[in-house]
Amino acid sequence: MRFAEEVLFPLAGLDPAGAALLDTISTAATDLLFSGNIRVAREYINGAISREDAYARLRDVLLLAPETAETHLRFIEEFRAYPVALSEGYRLVRDYVGADGGGPAQLWGRFARILTEPVLPGDLIVCGTSG
Repeated sequence: MRFAEEVLFPLAGLDPAGAALLDTISTAATDLLFSGNIRVAREYINGAISREDAYARLRDVLLLAPETAETHLRFIEEFRAYPVALSEGYRLVRDYVGADGGGPAQLWGRFARILTEPVLPGDLIVCGTSG
């Protein structure tokens, strides 16, 4: 956040005061996209909705461009449950890295641990944020 406020926003000619709002909106949009994509993937893979319905939900509910909705749908068809695992993995890593706040050194330390040590999904579960 500090990097965005001090470097990125000024370089772009934007008011740094908007960085926190942009971060909040980006986080919410990502969460909504992942949760919506998971729902569409589960229902389509389980046969509860047709391909046409899945495409329509991606396009009309998640507001994806038609080409993007088609790409998401092909990804679901090719990799089946992987989109669900990807979304859950994103959430687990995000919650683990951001757990208990801390300074940049602590956040980067947790992120580096995930990249450099063998960890299982259960190793990333943070009490009170996952379940």
